[in-house]
This record gives sequence, structure tokens and C-alpha cells, in this order.
Amino acid sequence: MASTDLTTASERTLAGSTTISRKALLGIAQAATHQTLRVNPDDVSVSTFDDHGKLGLTVSTALRSDDVERCSVRPDMTVFSLIEQARTTIKERMQTVSGHSVGHVNIYVDGIAHISDERRELQ
Repeated sequence: MASTDLTTASERTLAGSTTISRKALLGIAQAATHQTLRVNPDDVSVSTFDDHGKLGLTVSTALRSDDVERCSVRPDMTVFSLIEQARTTIKERMQTVSGHSVGHVNIYVDGIAHISDERRELQ
């Protein structure tokens, strides 16, 4: 009589572990900030802290000059509302990519980045 393994995948114990290093988490947060605010990655610095068992982030970044200009002409947009939207997006991206539960995300604006969107036209 042949023996068959009737255990399901959820019942099996997998050996090993996976660790995401602090350096990798910093890189993920830097990339999330860079993508969200469309600034140069060199204009972003990130540190982490323990936020009552969750991953806390402190981000220092420049803002794009065109975003600041947009805030000056749109009555429904302020620098604070722009940063609040960015905070939510950065937090969601960090949780999605890293799998960590993210707590507070503190953002410090430390300058204005003058970035031009040069586009080449085909002739």
C-alpha cells in the first residue's frame, strides 16, 4: 500500500528566515520618497526609529520648485497638504514593499529643488 502525504501547504513548517536589513529599509524609504515627491534621491535622507513596535521613519527632503509654485496658485493646495499626501503615500509604499507595519512618518522639508523636466522632441 502506497503512502501519500496528505498535509496541506499551510500545515507544513518551512525552515529558514528572511531579514530585511536596516540599510535596505532606508533604501526603500528613500526610493518611496523620491518617487512620491519626484525629487533627486540625493536630496532625500532617511532614518528609522522604533514607534512602539512599528517602523517609524524620519525623512528629510527638498520639495520641487514647481510643486511649491503650484501651492502658491491653487487655493486648495498648501505645502502642508502636499506633505500630508506624500506622508500617506510613503507610508503605504513602505508597508507594501517591506511588509513592515509603519507607524509615524515625520517629514522635514529642508530646501527647494530646482528640477527641470527637459523633454527631447524627435525631429
